[in-house]
Amino acid sequence: MTKKKIITGIVAGVAIGGIVGYLFATEKGAETRKKIAEETGNFFDDIVGHFMDMMQLGKEKGKDVLASAGEMADKVKMSNNFN
Repeated sequence: MTKKKIITGIVAGVAIGGIVGYLFATEKGAETRKKIAEETGNFFDDIVGHFMDMMQLGKEKGKDVLASAGEMADKVKMSNNFN
């Protein structure tokens, strides 16, 4: 087996073991699953929020680039008119 497969197996085993251990902890399984679902939802909400922020930033940067390109095009037109 390759190193990558071994490391992947170890990471997967640790993750699964952690989840199973957490489910068998002192709290009831239903309560634990509810907490996991809430935290997972919060995690994905955060990811979506960051993604939306990045999209907004990209739109703003795109507008800036278009404005700069328009200004440069105008300058080129003006310089060509004087030649």
